[in-house]
Amino acid sequence: MIDDEQKAVSDALVGSSLDRFVQDKIRPLGTKLSFQVGQHVYTSGDLHPYLYLVEAGRFSFSRIGKSGRRGTFGIMGTGESFGLYPLLLGIPMVYHCECIEPAFVVRIDRENLNSLIDRDPDVRWAVINSLSKRLKRVTLALHDERMLPLRHRLALRM
Repeated sequence: MIDDEQKAVSDALVGSSLDRFVQDKIRPLGTKLSFQVGQHVYTSGDLHPYLYLVEAGRFSFSRIGKSGRRGTFGIMGTGESFGLYPLLLGIPMVYHCECIEPAFVVRIDRENLNSLIDRDPDVRWAVINSLSKRLKRVTLALHDERMLPLRHRLALRM
């Protein structure tokens, strides 16, 4: 199980999950898929215009550096969602997403999500809130990076 601090870091780097009531509104628009351990959902650089609602299982999000070392930036599991930001922005994926335990997801494409955002103010505001929360976390992290003494920055990274 991921503790609250790990969850906050994961959300800030990978993305934050949409509230359950919003996921319930989005779910009927999607396609159910299953993933096995080690199966990739997408890799860095892919254009992948989908939102994923995790029904069961867990996924890791990592990047591979020039040296070949892999750094894991987050884990998303049951009840969470991922893929919202690249979907909305139409940009390539930043992370490699890999299944780390057998999983079931609902995958929603860009057109269906955009249509629902246009029609449903609850979904629209949930997306805006999710984007705002992520922006706030990233802004605070940048502030810490610039303002905290080196010793404190190292402690936060460790």
